[in-house]
Amino acid sequence: MVEWIVFQFLSYPLLCWLLFVGVALLASYFGGYVGIVVGCFLVAFAVLLLDIGYATTHEYMDMDIVFTIGVVFRAVLINGVLLPVSALGFFLKRRRKSRSKRIDEAHASAERSNGA
Repeated sequence: MVEWIVFQFLSYPLLCWLLFVGVALLASYFGGYVGIVVGCFLVAFAVLLLDIGYATTHEYMDMDIVFTIGVVFRAVLINGVLLPVSALGFFLKRRRKSRSKRIDEAHASAERSNGA
């Protein structure tokens, strides 16, 4: 079972994985909670397109219910692996906002102390 899951991850080339990671990271960074959900749907759509493209180039593959279940399972599996990446993007945004807020407060207090 573990070998099969590893094979599912290795069935996509490195460029696709970079796309998946980029979509998950950027969607969660710019969209927050909604971006995480949108990013999951975008990655699932990319997996669907990649699998349909693979199936149409190979004559022996048919797109039946087993194919659909496989695509859904791969999309859920990949999104599960990308969930920490989405969380990283979300928390990087929050950290940046809190840091800029602290800097603004420090500047405001410095201006008040210089003016007094």
